[in-house]
Formats: sequence, C-alpha cells, structure tokens
Amino acid sequence: AYISVPDLDVLARLFVNKKRLTSRDRFRVMRMMFGGHVSPYDYHQVGLTWEFLSGYLQEAGFTEISRVENFGLFDDTSKLKFKDVLISLNVIAQKPIQAHLLGPQGIDSTQIKKQFDSGIEHHKAGRLAKAEACYKQVLQWHPNDADALHLLGVIAAQQGQYQTAIEKIGRAVELKPEAATFHSNLGNAYQESGQLAQAIECYEKVIQLQPDHADTYKNLGIAFKGQGKLEKAVKAYKQALQLKPDYADVHFALANTLKLEGKLKEAIQSLQRTLQLQPDHPQANNNLALALQHQGKLKEAIPFYRRALKIKPDYALAHSNLLYGLHYSDYEPSAIYSEHRQWAERHARLFAAAIQTHDNDRNPERRLRVGYVSGDFRSHSVAYFLEPPLVAHNRRDFEVICYTNNKKVDAATARLRELADGWREIYALDDEQVVESVRQDGIDILVDLSGHTGSNRMLVFARRPAPVQATYIGYPDTTGLSTIDYRLTDAW
Repeated sequence: AYISVPDLDVLARLFVNKKRLTSRDRFRVMRMMFGGHVSPYDYHQVGLTWEFLSGYLQEAGFTEISRVENFGLFDDTSKLKFKDVLISLNVIAQKPIQAHLLGPQGIDSTQIKKQFDSGIEHHKAGRLAKAEACYKQVLQWHPNDADALHLLGVIAAQQGQYQTAIEKIGRAVELKPEAATFHSNLGNAYQESGQLAQAIECYEKVIQLQPDHADTYKNLGIAFKGQGKLEKAVKAYKQALQLKPDYADVHFALANTLKLEGKLKEAIQSLQRTLQLQPDHPQANNNLALALQHQGKLKEAIPFYRRALKIKPDYALAHSNLLYGLHYSDYEPSAIYSEHRQWAERHARLFAAAIQTHDNDRNPERRLRVGYVSGDFRSHSVAYFLEPPLVAHNRRDFEVICYTNNKKVDAATARLRELADGWREIYALDDEQVVESVRQDGIDILVDLSGHTGSNRMLVFARRPAPVQATYIGYPDTTGLSTIDYRLTDAW
C-alpha cells in the first residue's frame, strides 16, 4: 500500500509559527491537523504522526512498513507543499499474502513486492513495456492489487490508450476508493479522451479527499474551460493560486480564460505575472503581445513577439502574429516584406525537399477540384466575401471542398457547408494529416483564405499538397511562401 497523509509533526510546527502564516493559513493547517471534513475515521483527511500511523498499520496486519521522502512516479500528493514546506507523511506498507492468495508456485508477499518495485523502477526510467510486464505479473499473482491496476492504467494513458486507462484505473478506484491519486489520474484520462463531465467528477472527488491540492484545481479549470464554462474555470484557477501563488502555468491558464471572457486588462496582469515567474515562457510572451496589440499598444507588443521568437525560434504562430501586427505599425513596406520572406525562410524552407509530385488527372474534360482553407467559415468578413462565389460557381466544371480550421459554428457555417460539395474539419489535425487529406481529395487548386491571421494553416501550404496554390481575401499582403503561386486581389 502507498499511503500519503499530512504530517502532523510538520503541521504543528507550522501552526505555531505566527510570523510565517496568516490567520487564514493557520485555519487551513488546523483543518489538516484535526480533519472534520467528513468523519473522524477519514484518516486520509487528517494529519497523523509517523508513530501513530506505523503503529496503526502494524495493528492492521502490515509487517513491512517504511517511510519514504516521496513516491516520485506520477501526479500524487507525496510532494505536497504548504507555504513551500513539504507536509506529506509518505509510507509504503506491505501485508503478507495469505495462503489462499498465493499463486500456483506459492508466491509470497516478498516476491510480489519485489516484482512490483521492479515495475516502479522500469516505469520511472521510461521503460514502459518492462514496467507493464511487471505489473501484469503482480496481477497474475494477486488479481485485486489496486496499485498494479492503477499503474497499468497510467501506462495506457501515457501511450494514448485512454479507454484502457479509464478501465484499469476505474477498477483500481473501486478497490481503493480513498486513493486521491487514483481519482486524479482517472480524471486526467477522461480529460484527454474528451469526456469532460466525467473528468470533473473525478477532480471534485480528489478535492474532497485532498482539499489543498493545487494541481487538481488547475485540472478542474482546464475541464471547465473545455466545456465553455469560463466563470467556473476562472474560479478553479484562482483557488489553485490561493494554494500555490507562484504557479506560473495556472497564471497563464487564467490569463487565457480571462481573455476569452473579454477581460483584457485582467488577462494582461496575469500574463505579466506569468512572465515574472517564468520569463522564458514563449506562449506567455506571444499572448501578452497579442493582448497588448488588441489594446492598440503595438509598440509595446512587438518586443514580446520578438522575445517569444528568441526563446523558440521555430514558433511559427508567434512569427505570423508579428507579421500581422506589423501592418498596423510604422514599419516601411519593404521591411514588412522582408519579414515575410524571413518567415518563409525560417519555417517553410525545410519542407521544400519533401514536396511530393502530384498525380492529378490531366484530362481537360473532367471537373476541376478547388479547395478553400480557412478558420473563418462563420459570421466573418471572409465568409461574407466567399459566399457569393460559392452560390454562383459553375458546378458542371468545378467541384468545391472547404477545409475548416475552426470548431466554432453558426448560421453562416451552415450556409457555406450547404453550398460546398465537400466539407472537411481539420482543426484537430496536424499539418501532415491535412496534407494527406488534400492529396486524397485530389485537389487541383488549393486556396488559402487566412494568410498570417488567426487559425491559418500556412505550414500546410508550405508542403504544397496541391499542384496550384493561391491566396485570397483573408490577408492584405504576401504570405512570403514561394509555394503560393497566385494572389487574388483587386487591381490597385
């Protein structure tokens, strides 16, 4: 058994340190010391001393009891801190296997523990196949070993097999419902598989078992944001920050959610705090630049774009955001053009050698297939310009397929979808997958409608999935790409 509870000795020393803790902090410590959340028998919610816990485990029949600094394997509570002080009492305990639980060769508890510990070592070292074999062997000897089931589920999640992870960890939870870590990792598996309601239930259970676990509040915020429940997400992030004020990732997540709520000033404050804690956070630099740009503070924004690219030179999105922003600056047109060419040189040139030849049918009598790629097939100016050509296009000679890079839909989306001969949702696909989709569709002419604006797929066009490529309406300038053959525009 792996047991992690608040260390009463450490908590007591914290409690009497009035200079270190506020009254609110001391109240939280008191709750961990004396419990009172559910019942006095809920030991996982009450601070214990090593002497009491080891004695209690001996009375319960455990013979091998050892205290460890932390478990060090997964997202658990063995490294829990309060005010930067480690407060967890972490114990590994083993009961002797009863005769009716012995395997066919009479496997005893020492052999099972050795096999399990070997799995842990392989797991820590990233040798997942060997770790999995060890845990499976443990389960052959002891089918209801909750820890082995849980870790098999963790391995499945690490390999992207989320349904298997849910089944394994779910069974472990049934066997050991008081294990907060099990509920946490089950929630993570649900979240990764897109089952957000179930993930939220798991995280709320973790909070019942371990009220002061900042990571769980962070995960809860991510799930609520995924559901579009922004107010609840903000509340969860702020609860995480009450427990861990210097948590840079949560400040960043909070900023992004506040921006979605339209609270730009508060979002900027959270991004600035993120960068105080983690100056080399490329996404925070990019997002702060975007937020400042939206406030009209372009001169303040540009250095943050530059900083993001210095930290992460291959950050194509930040570079695209910079290009778009430069059109509202006092940069000379020649300098803006040069920056576009630099974008192509930095981000697109490496794909040139891998561009495949096209085997499109050259029969002049067949219908040509035209593809439009955009993140703006919704109530947006791009959609308003595109709709009339789609209404009037020559269906005898041309077939139109739209590739949408935005999961937002509205009435305009529905109209465009009806007008297209084919509709592909590509927002969840990586660039190579989109390229393959375009090639399978046999597109003859692929048209970009975004340029370097949001939700663009410039790096798809850099791979030239279609023999002829053009850009139209969504951007006021060159893309910088040599793989874009034409720009459709007014004659000015």
